[in-house]
Amino acid sequence: VNNNLMEVIVRRLPDTALLLADGAHRGLKLAAKHGPDVIVMDAHPRDMSGTEALERLRRYEKTRATPVIAMSTVAMTK
Repeated sequence: VNNNLMEVIVRRLPDTALLLADGAHRGLKLAAKHGPDVIVMDAHPRDMSGTEALERLRRYEKTRATPVIAMSTVAMTK
């Protein structure tokens, strides 16, 4: 997920804070600490699979029921 794009989008939303992580491991730590209302993550993080990251989020009490939006910048070509 492009952090710059997320910053532009969230900057327009009142009363919304954005926490950015440079990988799944750091993102999991932030999510466990802060218990966000929603998580937007890269579907293909560089440091673990997106499936593993989601499974770990479901194990944490603070993020078990948190909606997760997985995005990808991978484009399909014909």
